[in-house]
Amino acid sequence: INTNCNSKGAESVQKLVDKARARRVLFVLSTDFVTGDEYSSKANTGHATVQEGISKGWHGLDIGPESVNQLEDMIAGSKTILWCGPCGVYQYEPFAQGTL
Repeated sequence: INTNCNSKGAESVQKLVDKARARRVLFVLSTDFVTGDEYSSKANTGHATVQEGISKGWHGLDIGPESVNQLEDMIAGSKTILWCGPCGVYQYEPFAQGTL
């Protein structure tokens, strides 16, 4: 796995997913990503899915178009949303669309 997340962080995510599932809370994670070869507005960009994975040397810097569509539908039908931070590295235009 090409990730900036350490094993302790991955364990924390799994615990949150398990807790949400046990309480029948919908817990949504991105299914696709806008990728970049660097954290910069001049980065080369690409696209990856969870199934494909993100290529070595690249980073998932925003949610992809499939994830945006999924979230739009869920948000429109929600009564309460708990949101934790922006979807992408919004400081750089190529990676701001998921946050905007």
